[in-house]
Amino acid sequence: HNKTGMFIRMLNVAGGVSTIRGFTAEKPERLRGPQHCRAWFDELAAWQYDQETWDMALMGLRLGTSPQVLWTTTPKPRELIRKLSKPKDRRVIVRGSTYDNKANLPDDFFDNLEQYEGTTLGRQELWGELIDPEETGIVKRSQFRLWPHDKPLPQFDLVVLSLDTAYTEKTLDKRTGDPDPTACTVWGFFHHEKRNNVMLLDCWEDHLGMPELIRRVKKEMNIPYGDDGDTALIKPMFGSAKPMTSGRKPDILLIEDKGSGTSLRQMLDNEGIMSHPYNPGNADKLTRLHIVTPIFARKMVWLPESSKHPGQPRNWIEPMLHQLCSFTGPKSVKHDDYVDSTTQALRLLMDKRLLDAVQARKDETRPPPKVITNPYAA
Repeated sequence: HNKTGMFIRMLNVAGGVSTIRGFTAEKPERLRGPQHCRAWFDELAAWQYDQETWDMALMGLRLGTSPQVLWTTTPKPRELIRKLSKPKDRRVIVRGSTYDNKANLPDDFFDNLEQYEGTTLGRQELWGELIDPEETGIVKRSQFRLWPHDKPLPQFDLVVLSLDTAYTEKTLDKRTGDPDPTACTVWGFFHHEKRNNVMLLDCWEDHLGMPELIRRVKKEMNIPYGDDGDTALIKPMFGSAKPMTSGRKPDILLIEDKGSGTSLRQMLDNEGIMSHPYNPGNADKLTRLHIVTPIFARKMVWLPESSKHPGQPRNWIEPMLHQLCSFTGPKSVKHDDYVDSTTQALRLLMDKRLLDAVQARKDETRPPPKVITNPYAA
């Protein structure tokens, strides 16, 4: 064991000598250069830089006629594990539980495990079950409703374009070294089924410098969403099927009033584009999400349905939906820009009393307002 890794030389069946070289996963760049015919990734779900290390290792998997990968891990619901666990040609997945090894372990060990039976931790650690993070998180995928693809869009009373801007065009996450993108979500507010609702109309994220971001915002503010009685076409950067004659353009441009968001608001103001500031105060990202969770729980948030895949949202929604439903706090997802963009938009609608977090009971009767009289009046 040394700075360059661990080496083991062994005799292979053909009489030649093979070398096994060990690497740790916290420095993906060390795998840049070495080449190999086999790779074994152990406890992949526990790697700090899982995707980066995986990518670098595969770049060197080019020796022999049939390079192969073996990965072994407790299946934590990280993005890479979820992707690798899906069936695919030439991929063999073998599953097992702690109890498969019961003959080789003491009885006391299994007595201590009884407390975890039936729990999420037990399902994951003991039975090797891949828990779907999108149904166990704070916001669940099943809480969203789909607007039928063959049904005309509702008439929107308000459209909010919400921006979460990166501090600079290449803001680096100190933990991962990844640049943070600027994220945008567009939300349409409408009345349906005797209550107020909100629908996601567009979403995108990109690495943009200030001049490019200003140009993008100016373009986005001129895109109408929805048609007046016609079947609408929603696509990122396209909006309405008849952009010159129907639909509603964003009414409110919402930008977090911190960091580069403050500079962006000032520069947009010089361009004649007014924006609404959003300041979360001392609330962290997790707190902000908890504040708006009743809106999701009451199924007030709609997504446009895919015409090619009935029962599923449109493809461009998936990155945003996965991030939002997988977020459970710091380090739970690679980026959380969509989370911030979404929470600030819904918080604005809640603050303006357009979305009610509390549902009144049907049998609830409110007492008449008290009339305060002035006993000294004539």
